[in-house]
Parts: sequence; C-alpha cells; structure tokens
Amino acid sequence: MSVQPMKHPGLRILIDGPDFEGQWSESVADALAALGHEVTLLLRGGRNPGGRLLLAWQRWRHGQADFEASARLGRERLRAQLDRERFDLLLSLQGPLDARWLQAARRVQPGLRVWYWIGASIGLSPFPISRTPRLVDRFLVSSRGIQLLLREQGARDVVYLPFAVCRRRHVARQPDAFQSSRYRCEVSLVGTAYPERAEAIEYLNRRLSQPVRVWGRGWRRHPRLRAGPPLPMARAMRVHASSRIALNPHHPQTRGGLNMRFFEIPAAGGFQITNDQALLDELPFGSLVARYGSLPELHEQVDYFLRNAAERDRRAHQIREQMLGEHTWERRLAPLFDDWEAHNLIDRRETSDH
Repeated sequence: MSVQPMKHPGLRILIDGPDFEGQWSESVADALAALGHEVTLLLRGGRNPGGRLLLAWQRWRHGQADFEASARLGRERLRAQLDRERFDLLLSLQGPLDARWLQAARRVQPGLRVWYWIGASIGLSPFPISRTPRLVDRFLVSSRGIQLLLREQGARDVVYLPFAVCRRRHVARQPDAFQSSRYRCEVSLVGTAYPERAEAIEYLNRRLSQPVRVWGRGWRRHPRLRAGPPLPMARAMRVHASSRIALNPHHPQTRGGLNMRFFEIPAAGGFQITNDQALLDELPFGSLVARYGSLPELHEQVDYFLRNAAERDRRAHQIREQMLGEHTWERRLAPLFDDWEAHNLIDRRETSDH
C-alpha cells in the first residue's frame, strides 16, 4: 500500500544527519520529501574531499581532536543554515547539539521545533543533549532500551521508531552476471568489526568449506581474517543479493532494537541470519527470521540453510514482501506528523535548563 502525502501543507524541515555508507540521512530525507515536506539536508562527516578539508581546517584552527572539531563544525554549519532560512522543524540524527547551542538557535528562530533521533542502541553518553532532555520537543529512538533511559532522564516525548526500508536505496535491481560473479559467495558479512563478530567468523571459517567473505571498517585489527573495505550502499546491496546467506550479528550491547542491516538485507533480496533479539517475536514475520543464540547454533543454521535452498528462498521472499509493504520509511515517518497542529511546543521557559 502506498502512503498518501499529508493533508495539511508540508513543513520546512532541516535535517542534520551523518554522512556514511548506510545512507540513513538520505533515506529519511527521501521519505519526508515523498510525504510532501520541503527538506534541506546537511550532512556531517568526511566521506567527500570537501568535508575532510573542512574538518582538517577546523582541527588546526581550534587545536581540537577529530571528534571535537567535527562537532564544532557541525554546529557552526547548522547555525549558519538557521541564520539564512526559516524552518518549522530541525530533525537531528545523532547530531552534536548541546544545551548552549540549542538555546542560541531558539533565540534566532523561537518557533523552531527540535526532534532528536538516537539510532544507536548502546547508551546515551555520546549525546550531550540527552543530559538536558527537556530542551528537545521530541526524541525519536530506534531502541526500546534507549527509550527507557531517556524517560528516566526526564524526557517527556520519546517515540520508538525502528529503522526501515528505503525503496530508492535498498531495493536495487538484481546484480548482472559480472556483479554476481564479483560478489557471489556462500556466506557474507558487511559491517563494522568488533570482537564478537570476529569470533563468529573465525568459528565458521574453521567449519565451512569456503570462508566467510567480509567487508567493512576496523577489520585490520583482526589479521587472521581477510576483509575488504567499507562498501557504498549500492555495492553492499549487491553483496546481500549475491550471497546465499548474509550474516547480521547485532552489537552485543544492543538494548532492544534492530539494526539498519536487518531491513537492508531482505530489501536487497538477500537471506539473513542474525543473533537472537527479543523484538523479533513482535514482528509478524519474526518466526521466519533465521536466528541463533550461540556459536554452535550459528553453525547449525548456516549449514542447514546452505543445504536447503528452497526454504531459504521461500523465507527470504516472504520477509521481503512484508517489509516492502509495512516497513518502509514513508510508513514509519508519516504518523509522527499526525498531531503536529495539536502538539504543544515545549515550555520555552525551560530553555534555561543546565
């Protein structure tokens, strides 16, 4: 089913989002534009040469470490955009906002609403704005655990918003013969390295006839594993589509959420095996998702689905159909604006919180 644009006039939305291979920011911007909003997207980070040059200049100018320089640069660019244009909503995807910056921004645009989205699921410490939650009109979180933590901090409006499928970026054409031959493998993993993932891959490699093919950041710390570089979204989708099995182990500190890859792999036409997550049982298709709770179970699942192609394909098809029908970004985001007119702005007197 398609999602109809909103009945009331579209809003002017400024999105402050990270620039990384997963294209979270771009996917959200696409969906909001499709819903009828006027969207301006500011990307943070250094994937492009211009971004890297600006960051290097910022480090030199202020004598700061990478993270501090990047945060300062992000805040300066956002403030400059607010000085140039008026917006109804600032949607920050894990941006470097803090209380001082937000207070100054609201003096420039008193009617600006601010929504802050925490997609990560491993804690609040990287997000300074979480220490003064009443300065934010609405928090969006992709983890039930983070939702609970924010409420304990005093946040009043915290909406659980899982990740989703972007039809434009995730639903790619099937790879051609050359692409398939380049990425074809029995088992793959596209993602950042951390010890638990490395342990799982080494465990499988000792038991499978072909080693797991790996792409992503941080794998040089695991010299026993051969890995390719991080992949742009389009290539990652080709890997998922060309693999018999795509592994998707969630971070061990995940607090009640499903990662982006959980939605990307089926949308690309791939079949995933993931570690057991409680939220899977809440999904209509949760029983179709192959999962494991230990390394021996992981090997059993991989071995079984490598030998049973028909069942693997059936499950992948059924999961994909449900995701494309019910779990798109448009369907996720549209209900957030249903109460826009009735939803009161936060009490601006509280912008003096510290």
